Amino acid sequence: MDNRNYLFGVLAILVSCYAMASERECTPEADGPSCQAKTQTGNHQQILTSDGAIEIKHTMKLPAQSLEPPNACDADVTISSTQMNDKIRIKARIVNKDCAASSGSYTLRMLTMNENGETHMHAFSESWSREDDAPVESVKYFDMEGDVDLLRVRVRTSRKTACICKP
Repeated sequence: MDNRNYLFGVLAILVSCYAMASERECTPEADGPSCQAKTQTGNHQQILTSDGAIEIKHTMKLPAQSLEPPNACDADVTISSTQMNDKIRIKARIVNKDCAASSGSYTLRMLTMNENGETHMHAFSESWSREDDAPVESVKYFDMEGDVDLLRVRVRTSRKTACICKP
């Protein structure tokens, strides 16, 4: 009984597609011509092909999206790193030419190596803020957590937290 209801449902869709077809579009194919029955209502389009397939298309227009907040700025973060025995000294300088009062954050990623040659990645989130147009400068010390060599230090920012102008 369920198969019978399913078949009646499919038949009803097929009949409605043919009955509501407002235009027929024929396109040549390799095996011969094929015609399609099309129905379009606003942004909704139904296509019934000659082989019985039903294709439904719905078109919508999305509002423009901005990837950056309206008060985003472009800050330059410069760092220098020095290994000092079991500590890492990081000198950071943030310059923002877009606006005076601003704030943001960045992530320091440090790659270190222990005596056995195993490497470890350490990540530290840092934030900054200023009320005038002077560059922000800082010096911070980080523990190497038992590792013996500093291999590299990199700065990572994200679009969401890199730099925001204050009102």
